[in-house]
Amino acid sequence: MITDHLLSEEEQTMIENLYQTEDSVREDSDIESLLSELFTDITDFKIESFNVGDGNCIYITATGKSKKKFYFDIGYRYICSLTTEEGEVISHYPYAENHLNTRKPDMVILSHWDLDHILGVVYAGEHIFMIPWIAPDLNDDAHPAKASAKRLAKYLELRGQLNLIPLTTKKFTKKGRQIFKNDKVTIGMAKGGGMLTKINNTGIVIRMEGEEGYTLLAGDAEYSTWPSCISTIKVPPKCSYLLVPHHASNMIYKGVPVTDSLQGRAIICASGDNEKHPLFTHLLELTKKGYLYEITGLCSSSIIITTINKARQIKAT
Repeated sequence: MITDHLLSEEEQTMIENLYQTEDSVREDSDIESLLSELFTDITDFKIESFNVGDGNCIYITATGKSKKKFYFDIGYRYICSLTTEEGEVISHYPYAENHLNTRKPDMVILSHWDLDHILGVVYAGEHIFMIPWIAPDLNDDAHPAKASAKRLAKYLELRGQLNLIPLTTKKFTKKGRQIFKNDKVTIGMAKGGGMLTKINNTGIVIRMEGEEGYTLLAGDAEYSTWPSCISTIKVPPKCSYLLVPHHASNMIYKGVPVTDSLQGRAIICASGDNEKHPLFTHLLELTKKGYLYEITGLCSSSIIITTINKARQIKAT
């Protein structure tokens, strides 16, 4: 198998030029139309965060008149396969792999194009390539993606399913950018800067409103880079559920959302066996802000938020 790590710089540049997807950069109205169809007639959400090691794989199901389902990231931690003496391949994350193979979502919203947020497509059925994908424009130097990500994007474009959000626009300011908003969901693009990489900090962030608080799904964008449409909303004032950015690694902690003391839940997508994350100082910061945290890698299958309208209903399986 040829991977990005085996390619010379010249070969990688050639592949990246071959897999340009600029024709899939959409107008704001096109993106809003797709998201409006996904987020219409919604009462509530069920959110399931899978144990895929150091990766993000979030499956969200709407309730109400709408029964729409979508992934917010479809990642998987790459680990060399283990094989028994009989030649049987041992699955690292069988529950997630089975889910990826059998579920039929209506859309994929991708926070950004890092491998640990897209590699789950390896285990997904053909259906995953037959639905719309919404993601940041990976042709832009502000969101630099690897050749493997660009190959996936090109395949999606050939299938007519790729919808890229432009980063170079008058609407993209120092405060980030709002992509979509209704009474239940706000979606924005992080504004860049911070300690993490460009591709992390120009990603998509989602906020979902509940009766007793809101839920924030951050991808890998660190707190200080969140767009103002996400971070400055005052009502409701408390964050009930926080999907912690970048596996709770080292970053600028300014902007961690306020929660009720020992009532908010922080979900960390991490294996639990990586020295770099979750980082103790990050966990300490979450605790200071009033969060109790759960780590997906310490669960056998997933962490499920069964509702966001009646806060604090969370189950680790």
